Amino acid sequence: MFFMEGGREIMSSFFHVSIGDGLYLISSVASGTSMEFGPPTANSYLIVGREKALLFDLAVNEPGIRDYIKTITDRPLMVVLSHGHPDHIYHLRDFSQVWMHEADENFPLCLNPGLKLLKRKLTIHQLRQGDTIDLAGRVLTVFHIPGHTMGSILLLDEQTGTLFSGDTVARRVLYGITGCPPLSEFEEMLLHLPTDRIHKIYSAHDRGAIEPEYIGHMIRLMREELPKTEKYWHFPGFPKMRNLVYGEESTPDFFDIAVPEAVLDCEGESCRPK
Repeated sequence: MFFMEGGREIMSSFFHVSIGDGLYLISSVASGTSMEFGPPTANSYLIVGREKALLFDLAVNEPGIRDYIKTITDRPLMVVLSHGHPDHIYHLRDFSQVWMHEADENFPLCLNPGLKLLKRKLTIHQLRQGDTIDLAGRVLTVFHIPGHTMGSILLLDEQTGTLFSGDTVARRVLYGITGCPPLSEFEEMLLHLPTDRIHKIYSAHDRGAIEPEYIGHMIRLMREELPKTEKYWHFPGFPKMRNLVYGEESTPDFFDIAVPEAVLDCEGESCRPK
């Protein structure tokens, strides 16, 4: 794929799809360009207001996303991170400032040795539960739901009812490997999302739109099926993880969650990171 820059045709590893008025999914052609449910993909989201634009996550591991975005909009760009995991901060050094929850602000520096020198150059602005981001004519509401990480946030575009959910409301959930609230609290926080204002959901690793009813589907499976599963997921350096896989990956109701065994065996304050 190509785009024009300064009269030159530049080869691009990105593609984008309009998913609503002023909303764009940006991903890599390396994973194909299908928008159907299937194997995991890596997606960033561009939200364009009258005066500013917002990029949610740096999840696409391809160079040049800043220049690519200029082919979509010329608005000043702010970058918001759903959380600080390494697969959501690719090419962070291309930006001088980001917005994220304070509980995750050390992740980009401590988990990615190549970014050690960034500490003096990167300005991190904090976002908290209930904050709003005004792009002029477009307001986004911040929801803080710890679980995948302690600082995971979601953004709701109030204009279109589109929830950008990162790795929190998703068909694949990796829970609590770096500290978490009890799973029951995570479920309660999901229950309190304003589903009456949510019309569709876009996550970081699926291109297909998730329906608001999926939130209840997740909660039911975590409450009823996860405690019964005898399947385990193993990965070097990770704790022993109980793993529930429900449905087929090509279907909207697919759900794959891995939770540390210790989290399932504890309740209340004993589950919280020390």
